[in-house]
Order: sequence, then structure tokens, then C-alpha cells
Amino acid sequence: MALGDIDADAIRESISEFLRLGRDRFLDTYGFGRATTYLLEDSGRFFDPKAIVGVAHMYSPIGSPLTVADLDATEAVQRLRRLGFRVLAFSRLWWVNQGKTYDAELAEGIVWAPTQSKSGVQLEHHKAVMQLRPGDMIVHYSKGVRAVSFVASEPLNAPKPASISSDEWQTAGFLCRTDYRTLPDPIPIGEVPNRNADVGPFDRNGDVKQAYLMQVSSQATLPLLEFLVKRIPNLFEKAPDVPERKERSETTVETDPQASKLIGILLEFKNVVLEGVPGTGKSYAIEQIADSWHERAGRQLFETGGQKFRAAVMHPSTSYEDFVEGVRPGDSKASGYFDEPIASSSQSFAVQNGFFVEACIDAITHPDRDVLVLLDEFNRCNVANVMGDLLLALEQSKRGRYSGVGRQREQVQAADWEAAVTVRLPYSGRMLFVPDNVYVLATANTSDRSIAPFDAALRRRFAFERLEPNMPHASDLEERGAEEHLPELLAASRMLESLNESVLRPCIGPDALLGHSYVYAAAETLQADTSHGSADSVLERIWRFAILPQLIDITRSFGAEDVLDLKYRPTWFSNHSELEGSADQAQAVLTEFDSYLRGLGLGLRVEGIGLARGASVTSDFELPIPDLMFNSDQ
Repeated sequence: MALGDIDADAIRESISEFLRLGRDRFLDTYGFGRATTYLLEDSGRFFDPKAIVGVAHMYSPIGSPLTVADLDATEAVQRLRRLGFRVLAFSRLWWVNQGKTYDAELAEGIVWAPTQSKSGVQLEHHKAVMQLRPGDMIVHYSKGVRAVSFVASEPLNAPKPASISSDEWQTAGFLCRTDYRTLPDPIPIGEVPNRNADVGPFDRNGDVKQAYLMQVSSQATLPLLEFLVKRIPNLFEKAPDVPERKERSETTVETDPQASKLIGILLEFKNVVLEGVPGTGKSYAIEQIADSWHERAGRQLFETGGQKFRAAVMHPSTSYEDFVEGVRPGDSKASGYFDEPIASSSQSFAVQNGFFVEACIDAITHPDRDVLVLLDEFNRCNVANVMGDLLLALEQSKRGRYSGVGRQREQVQAADWEAAVTVRLPYSGRMLFVPDNVYVLATANTSDRSIAPFDAALRRRFAFERLEPNMPHASDLEERGAEEHLPELLAASRMLESLNESVLRPCIGPDALLGHSYVYAAAETLQADTSHGSADSVLERIWRFAILPQLIDITRSFGAEDVLDLKYRPTWFSNHSELEGSADQAQAVLTEFDSYLRGLGLGLRVEGIGLARGASVTSDFELPIPDLMFNSDQ
């Protein structure tokens, strides 16, 4: 795959193919699904970004389309934006019938529906308010289409606003804040196209259904969206009458596509594990998520000590007492740095809150903010011991929701929240629930074979997203200011990619891959300080002290260290007949790898027997290396 080969002309050809075939036939022909997070906008028409880029590859010099498995949506979005195309964050389209409540809800900047009808029945089209997510768009109908809005924050349980004076509704309800874009003149229902019964808001006669909030079907979303853009040219621009509290800063950085995707998963599941091999950007992702949170989620993060997220590094000694609550000496802590003496305690032991309870307290007392929690190296602790019965309260459907709308922030308490499930803490006897504005992001290293896998109970309560190696291309490195050292950095990038795709993945497995952060680290080192020497000297140190030790550890943990040594390599492959289909390509890449390392003054040697057998980095070349120079242009 080479996205760098796709230019603007190829994208235009793909768009033309889309328009010629129609959306459904285009997606079916090339095996892509409908976009769920972004849309490509071009001349008032909307397209699925991943599918457009995949098919555009057919019009590049390579000449063949990419499949859905070849391409990540975030890569497609990045390529389109680099080529100057407009890609918009867009999730779903909804239709709301507001009738006489329109003016009140517009003034409040909300949509609101009661939890029960007059007869005490819960209605699905009222409960649909709780399905809204930041980034969704809503068409507001009240004797014509009068406004379009974007969901600005997560929905919550909230009493009926005082501005809705109707007595026919009970007080308890569902509320979601939205950014309204009002129309100068309402659009009559007769002018709205495609009013078929399967669209969602319409009946078989093309009239609006008698319901409050309905989702527009995916098949009808693009035609309705294109109609709205024609009638509201600045639909996706900032509305001049948006209240100040909802304005976005002029200095806001464009949301990173990968961060936007991960935030979307967090908003839906509340708890997410980022897993992958070392060097795939798991730790980097949390910084991008925190920086992009307000832009994508529509809410601010609660800051602790000047940091936008609470972080804890998990390890084998992490306990329930550290994480939830435990008994500790009452005041045996110093307030300064570690070189100051620890004050001796004259008090008895006392129950103290753990890391996660403190995060929940922040969330409860700041219901207008989100609290982001990072659990780094999550799989290195004994998860069952650390979390205990908290695992039940952590579940998305068991979270507590804020019900004290209108209270001053300093007055908000846990009693102002409605908890679906509470657990009794064993030391203090207090009741604990997890607020729904707490988002947990955990990281897990999949290449460490000494760690037990997650059990089913935890997997049921977390969404799992795997980060794969994504080696930088020329444009990525140019953005980092590495133009001067581009040939050397690209050679390293392509060598790592060849090792991953031709050797490690097919011959050992997906948990044996090498990450891309090593190349970015080299680029940043060269950019930050020229005293580090030439590009080759920087790369030699990174290969010697970082990449090769990781490669040695990976191959040894899988019993495959012999692939690293030219002398023993043929025997290893002959003993693994199941790799016959990929063995020749793997050995060719490994020979190229030997030559590449020798160009840096490095090599690998396997020695020893039994449990002591292993590989090491060497500069002593006793073994013959074929005269094959690595070509960075290949």
C-alpha cells in the first residue's frame, strides 16, 4: 500500500466513479461500508472518505484499488486533507419534532423529552435523546424545518426546564445540549426530498410521524444532508449567533483523525483498552485525545495539577487499597520533595481514598466537565484484585447520571446524582458509584508473554482497540521538519515495514511487530539537536540500543531467535514447513536486513544452547554477508 501515490486527480476520478455508480453500488462493488465518523464534502456533495481513497488507488500508478482491510479510515482522512480536500467530522443525522416546545428549547440550546408519557409509559422516541452523541446533527421541525443543530455534549437525566411551561409532561426527563443554526425562513415539509417511510421521520404518505426524536436512516442521510447544504450554505461553519459558552477558540488545533476515532469509542463505551506492541503510539495517543477532547466531544476536561487527565502506572504491586480505598497511617506524609524527611505520625491508621475514588469525586463535583483517567500498563497489575467489585460499577450501563441541573458547582454532591448501581466500600462502608462523565483509557502491551491475558469479565466491560505499526512516509517526516535527513529516515522506515510485513507478521505473529515510534524519535532527535551527529550515527544508536534489543526479546519469547542469524536461518525455516508460502520472501528481506545493519556498523549473532541460547548485537562480522546494498528508493 502506498497512499503517497494517490494524488488529487486520482481522488477526482474516484469521486466521478462514485457519482456514476451511486453510493450503494459503489460501496458494494469495492467492498466498503458506509462512513460513520467522517464525510468528504466536495461541491455540495458528500462521499465516504475511506472508500474514495481506496478506489482512488486504482487511478494511481499502482493501478489497483485497496480493500477495506488494506486501509484505515484515519489514514484516508489524513491523505484527503493533505491533498486539500474538505473532510468533516460527522456521525449521524436525527430529526426532532418540537411543536410548541421549539422556542423554549431553542432559547435553552437543548432538546428535552420526559422519561414517561402522561400515562406513565416510557416511549422509545423520548429515550432516543440518550442516544445522542457529540458530532451528531439534528434537523428541527416545527411547522417546517426551522433549524439544524449539532450535539454539543453527552445527554443526561435532567428535570423539565422552567421555560417549558406545558403541564402535560412530568418533571423528570432526558436532556441534551445542542448548537442551533436557525434558518431565516422555515423550509416547508413539501420541499424536503426523499420523504419515504424507510427514511425514519416520515410515514407512507410523506408526512412527519407523530414522534419526538428519530434517526434518519443511513441510506437517506446523504441526500437530506446535500439538500440542507443547498438551503443553508454555511451549515458546517460557525453560526454567528452561537452563545459564547459554545464558541470554539480561534486557536483550536484541528482534531487528529486517530484521536477523534478514539474519543468516539470512549464516548460510546466509557472504558477503552488501547493494546498493541511497543512503539505504536499508545502513550502518545492519550496526549492527542486530551488535546482534541473539547473539539470532538464538545465538553471541557477537568484538569488536575495543570494536566488534562489523571494518570496511574499499573504494576504487580498495585493493590485495591491504592486504587479504591485502604487503611494507611493518618499523616505520615511529607508535603515537599522526596529528599525531605517523612514526618512521623502520632495518629492511628485511617481510611484514605485511592486513585480512582479521587477521580470519581472530581467528576461528581464538576458535572459540567469530563474526567479522563489513564491506566498505563494495565495488564501488568492483577486487575481482579485491584478493581474488585468496582468492575461492576464501572460498566457503561451501571454509571451514575447527574440529576441536579441548576445547582451551583460548589454545592454539587453525590446525592445530586442518580446511580444505577452502587457498591459498598469495604473499609469505610461508604456507597460508591462511577459517574458517567468518567472516561477510562487503559494501555496494554501485547508482546509481553509473561503477562496473563485479560479475562472475560473485564473484556465485557471494556472496548478494545488495537494500534498497529504505521511507518511514516515522506510527508509525515517532512511535517516534523526532517527534510534534510529524509533518505536515511525513509530507509529505516521501509526496513522496519519490510521486517514487519514479510518476516515478523507472517512467520511469528502480530504480537511480534516493531512499532513506528523509533523512526519518529530519530527524526525528533535530529531536528532538536544537531550535536547528535549525522543521521546514520543517530540511527545506529537507535537500532543498537532500542530496536535490536526489542527484536531480540521478541524473537526469543517466541522461540524464533535463529531467524536473526544468517548461519542458522535456513535450518529454522526448514523446520517450519507451514511457512513455505512466505519463507522465500522472508529470507530475502532478512538478507536485505543484514546488509542494512552492516551499513550502520551493526550485526546480530545467535549463540549458546538450551535455555541459554540467544541473540546479541555485535560489531564483529565473522559471518559472510552478501554484497546487497539497501536501496532507500525501492
